[in-house]
Amino acid sequence: MWVCLPEAYRRKVTMFAKLGGLLLLLLALGAVEARADAVYEVIGTLTIPGNSSNPGVGETINYSFELGYFPSLPDFLGTPVIVGTPIVTSFGPLGTYSIGGTSSQNYVSFFSSLGVHSEIDLLMYPFNGNGDTAPYAFEAWLYGCIGTFGLSQPFCAPFVELDANGNPLDIYGPATAAVYLVSTPEPGTLSMSLLGILALCVAVTFGRNLRQRGIQYKAQGSNSTLAPGQRA
Repeated sequence: MWVCLPEAYRRKVTMFAKLGGLLLLLLALGAVEARADAVYEVIGTLTIPGNSSNPGVGETINYSFELGYFPSLPDFLGTPVIVGTPIVTSFGPLGTYSIGGTSSQNYVSFFSSLGVHSEIDLLMYPFNGNGDTAPYAFEAWLYGCIGTFGLSQPFCAPFVELDANGNPLDIYGPATAAVYLVSTPEPGTLSMSLLGILALCVAVTFGRNLRQRGIQYKAQGSNSTLAPGQRA
């Protein structure tokens, strides 16, 4: 059948075939690029309780923030970032807290008006990755008061606990959070949709041209039939 097609028509078929192949390639690339970004809303509370000598003391932080995973970006290394405007309220002797940022060591940090030595970390898991699984909060850590430093700071005193040898222990507390997936557009979705529409248009046009050409060649074949005694 290919051999019987006129040269011009064969070139047109070749052009449409190449265009169709290009569209398929672009669609495939769009599917690869459509690695879903994910943004999670995290709403919860953490508490650092006082030591055994100060049971009525504690630092409580209520927080609401969005945690964004953006694997579609070329410089994304797997650690989520804080997006939007966080809301943080705190109560206790350690000052007024705000969000400091995120760490590849699986936590979101909070810093108070007392400075970096009052750092409290919200530990979360799974934290690093592409955001395929929602992270959850499981513990809070008063990192700023660890070790011998905590013994030397008055604001750490109500929280520091010593072991049997008189060494300061790490200071942990409970943390809970409700985590919700915030719907975000997938990169490449719009381009894939447009390419799909374009591919459909090409297919319809190609099919229409095939039918029209078939009718024309059939008509030409009928007209070329000579009656008996008629000269060509």
